[in-house]
Order: sequence, then C-alpha cells, then structure tokens
Amino acid sequence: MNIMRSAIISTVFFIFLLNECIAQIEWSRCLGGTQDESTRCIIQTSDGGFMCAANTTSADGDVTGLHGNNDIWLIKLDDSGNTEWSKCFGGSNWDYCESIVQTKDDGYIFCGQTASTN
Repeated sequence: MNIMRSAIISTVFFIFLLNECIAQIEWSRCLGGTQDESTRCIIQTSDGGFMCAANTTSADGDVTGLHGNNDIWLIKLDDSGNTEWSKCFGGSNWDYCESIVQTKDDGYIFCGQTASTN
C-alpha cells in the first residue's frame, strides 16, 4: 500500500511516496520558492500521478505567475513525482486553497477562500 505524505520544511514543502508494506520511501520532492508554501490537499489522479493543491507567496523557484499576496498553487506530478505542470490562481490580495478533486472528465475542481476582488 502506497501512502502520499507531505510536510512543510522551511519555505518549501516536501512530498514523499511511502510504500507502507516495506516502510520505504519510493520518491521524494521539495517544491517551492524563497517565500512560503504550504500543501492543503494531495490526491492521486486517474493516470497514477498526483495533484497537489497548495498556497504560495513565492514568485521564484518552482513557482511562476504569482498574482498577489498569497495565491493558490496547483502542481501536477507524474507517478514518479516529476512536475508535469503547475499554475497559480488568485488576485491582488490573498487567496487560499482548501481542497481539490478530479472530475469525471479528468479535469480538476478546487475550492478555497479569497480576499481578492479582481
């Protein structure tokens, strides 16, 4: 049985896939920039990869397209933990992601909170 875990380490977040049956880490990744990132939700996707819903205040490193104070940052990983794509969502104020699910058409829907008006 494989279990996805994440932890906040300094300003990036650390993700690892743990094979619980043999207590061995199969892969690990650190993602983020020079500011603050935090994971809110990680799901396994229909293609065997993972979707991470995070919050970020960085505009460098792995993060591109920051819009304001704090943005929602979605990161799609393949089954080996390699980044396939990532995208920031938000306005000029703060925006926080709470949850994400994969839709039947293999898209994604996420929800959160915002103080942005643009």
